[in-house]
Amino acid sequence: MKTKHKDGYEWVSLAILAKEQGKSPVHLKLWYTYAEENERLDELPQCRRDFDKVTTRYLRVDQLDKLDTFGASLKRGELSQIGKKVYGDRTEYHREWYQEKKANEKPYKSNNMYINLPVKDLNRTKKFFSSIGFEFNSQFSDENSACMVINDNTFVQLLVEPYFQTFINKPVADVASAAGKIIALSADSRKHVDELADKALSAGGKQSKEPTDHGFMYVRSFEDLNGHLWEIAYMDMGTMTQE
Repeated sequence: MKTKHKDGYEWVSLAILAKEQGKSPVHLKLWYTYAEENERLDELPQCRRDFDKVTTRYLRVDQLDKLDTFGASLKRGELSQIGKKVYGDRTEYHREWYQEKKANEKPYKSNNMYINLPVKDLNRTKKFFSSIGFEFNSQFSDENSACMVINDNTFVQLLVEPYFQTFINKPVADVASAAGKIIALSADSRKHVDELADKALSAGGKQSKEPTDHGFMYVRSFEDLNGHLWEIAYMDMGTMTQE
């Protein structure tokens, strides 16, 4: 029932009224708390707290016009102060809650990584990467694509451009004239970096950047037959910690 009748008057619950007016019941309770604190209850409609439940407030329907008049007379700062008095300053509480929530959230971690690259000539591309030392998983390879194994959890799927186009709604990028990514792989040592990079250059790749030596990290860069950019890097974690 929307309203209740008692003592010859019609009453409406504060919760229902708040919903109809698009307000929070807490907001209306603050109005009453403020009125009580400042002896202004005569400006509000008559309120009962013992109609059905002690915790529920009911307002006199024939006096509801007072509610809007009173609400319009209040300043935001006045309600803010009484709100802090009634409910306390929740700023620190919410900050702690948020920090605890973030701490309990588990970050997303993928068990496997699959990189898809468009290529112009699949056989030439496979030969190029085989020359460097990469292997291919024949189970996931056919005339349109080849699955190159980086490690047990990382794979590069090489797809001929017409087949690659079926997976996207944009044109295939011309990586020969523009760069959109660099795929970086790790090596076991500085010597290993040179070995892999030199193999790439010998197989037809191009050096895309001069070797970079940061002391703790050594990097060689090359461009493959299709224009994709690669980096081979060795990082000495012991040297990095000392620095």
